Amino acid sequence: MRYVGRLAVALLLAGGLGFVVAADALAQACLGVPAGAGQYAVSAGVDFTDGATGYGLGGHANLTGPFSVGAGYTRVSYDNGDEGTNTFSGKAAYELPGSGISACPTVGLSYNRVPTTFGPNDGSVTTITVPVGFSVGNRLPAGPALSFTPFAMPHLLYVRTAVDDGTDTTVESTKQFGTVLGIVLGGQKFYGSAGVLLTTIDDSDPSFSIGLGAVVR
Repeated sequence: MRYVGRLAVALLLAGGLGFVVAADALAQACLGVPAGAGQYAVSAGVDFTDGATGYGLGGHANLTGPFSVGAGYTRVSYDNGDEGTNTFSGKAAYELPGSGISACPTVGLSYNRVPTTFGPNDGSVTTITVPVGFSVGNRLPAGPALSFTPFAMPHLLYVRTAVDDGTDTTVESTKQFGTVLGIVLGGQKFYGSAGVLLTTIDDSDPSFSIGLGAVVR
């Protein structure tokens, strides 16, 4: 059906920026944002995939202790002129102690609604996605005041989809897999990021992302 490819695009774009959570500058390199314990960060980015572009904003808090949380918003515009969609997401991570590299179990939640048509009827596809994963990364020196951080975020996606065709609503749930591969380059206050998101969702294409961020406290 027509909605399948659009749904995959929306999920990809939601994940590209929304999975990044604030991290300790000395430890949580698995998540790739140079905010120290008790600090906050803000970020903005663009995601690209076949047929669509996403524009995202994120807020991140590295709480005192091993926990960090974040929230994001992505506006997806389609190249064919279809109505744009909004994706809202939240996530949390916990850094494991005593490992040689930074390692963090992660869990998230995202919500997306895609307007579409079924013959003469207006309808929609509403998707709730729960990514559960395990992230690893390593922060390396790149200069007197710069660091370079590669990270990887493999995750299992629990996807619940409700299709409203204008006369009836059908609900289905599936399990998919995804991986975010990224790099971050920056200092203590400002940083840039780039990454790619791959999933097993039908008809999905890789989603590439670039972004800028700042530690605000």
